[in-house]
Amino acid sequence: MPKWIRRIIFWTFILVFLMIAPLLVLYTAGYRYNISTNSVTRTGVLSITTSIRNADIYLDGQYTQTKTPEVLKRIMPDEYSLELSKEGYHSWFGDIEVESGRTVQLQNVMLFTDTNPELLFNKDTQVLSVNPNGESIAYVVREGGWQETWLYFPQDNAHILIAQVIDAEDEVSLSWSAQGSYLLVFDITNESIQVFNDQGGIVETDYDDAIATAWHPSDDHLLSLTTNSQIMQLNLQNGSVGVLDQTSETSVVLDASILKLIDGDEFTEVAQYVGRSKETLALLPKATYTIQERDGTYLILIDSIGELYLIKIHEDEPILLKSDVLAYDWDENLDRLVYTDGFELSIYDARTHTTELVTRQSSMIQSVNWHPEADIIFVQDTGLRAFEAYAQAEQRYTTTLMDNADFQEIWISEDGETLYFYGTADGAYGVYQLQLTSSDPF
Repeated sequence: MPKWIRRIIFWTFILVFLMIAPLLVLYTAGYRYNISTNSVTRTGVLSITTSIRNADIYLDGQYTQTKTPEVLKRIMPDEYSLELSKEGYHSWFGDIEVESGRTVQLQNVMLFTDTNPELLFNKDTQVLSVNPNGESIAYVVREGGWQETWLYFPQDNAHILIAQVIDAEDEVSLSWSAQGSYLLVFDITNESIQVFNDQGGIVETDYDDAIATAWHPSDDHLLSLTTNSQIMQLNLQNGSVGVLDQTSETSVVLDASILKLIDGDEFTEVAQYVGRSKETLALLPKATYTIQERDGTYLILIDSIGELYLIKIHEDEPILLKSDVLAYDWDENLDRLVYTDGFELSIYDARTHTTELVTRQSSMIQSVNWHPEADIIFVQDTGLRAFEAYAQAEQRYTTTLMDNADFQEIWISEDGETLYFYGTADGAYGVYQLQLTSSDPF
């Protein structure tokens, strides 16, 4: 081959390389030709994970041939409608914007199971309480002239009668210890208590003048009992009894101290007593208050007109929040309060001292509950809905879990897998369970 031809070929390769190399670099860096803008544009990335694996990913209604978890690369900058769906689950929808050279991350998007509620039993219960571990439900019924207290175990579909009183129409409350080892049956009318273990066995106690009770927030064996003469603490494990203080109508036990509400001329004083030592925790507008929650250094009180006060003790400014509430739920793990006045749903973060209005609804919100995966479950009219506490897309997504039902009271298991409710579904009245999530991530 002549030397001049070899030179032409050589310089041709050099020229082609110089032309192609920048294009390859741009291509590798994610640049593509955008037909809509008639220009070369750097693409974006979409990273998606869901609470269950293998959810189908759709962009603008087109199946991407991928499943979660997935990282979608080389997506043209634009606004997209995103759908995540899997058989047996409620689909999730959201609008996202992919920007040039940026990664949009949707982490652990919650997909709730799409199932029908299961009727556990249809007795007309007077009082009902779900064990915190979700393994049993305590309830009180009146049948045939008897007032009966039962334990129900959903996994075995078994009912156990644990207490029975003839011809009684007493006001009774049920409460479980923090981890669910004990059940307290408090006969408010007769000022008497009965304590049972989680299998229904009675725990011997001998107090017939109780006017108030409270479980220790962390020690499952400690029960505080207020009688007409004193406040005491019962250790159900070893049977010991410790007298903490002389009683008063507004005295409650706060761990190893006594909390009292003292009426003054202009204020109601929230005071803490350790022995004879007194510390003023807060001064509230003069009113009648009920202590609703005690979690570490946080107190939630509600006055007689429905105003909620969130207090953090031992702070220079202890009143963190004051608001009218119809319903609320406290998240003890993240120190957050979700609350509603019936139409506005808000979250107060006690760690950052911020309040966020998350939604405003046109129909009344009747109850709110935290789900362990940080979603909010609320009852609205005849519907049960799950609302994102944090927006995964441009707007928070609402999943309708159930419709056309009457919800009188709801509980969510600690693992978040099951929701229990007392009310009516499909025309049948009773206690139901609804599966929310699956323990199988696949």
